[in-house]
Amino acid sequence: MAAGANAAYDQQFHDQLQLFYAAATSTGMRYDPVFRVETLNERKFWCTRHYRVCKLPEPGTFHRTVRDNGVASDER
Repeated sequence: MAAGANAAYDQQFHDQLQLFYAAATSTGMRYDPVFRVETLNERKFWCTRHYRVCKLPEPGTFHRTVRDNGVASDER
């Protein structure tokens, strides 16, 4: 779990769980954040995402991809 690493996320998403694990069929890994969202009308619900993660040649850098509600995200 990584609490306090990003003040913006800690403020918006009070309850978080960050899961990292080896990918079953590749050399990369998976990243699954689980977080609780509170809407403007104070409704609360849990969300999850399922990222594919690959290590890049530059030390300390990774490539993450995810599809979130039909929108593809490609992050470095």
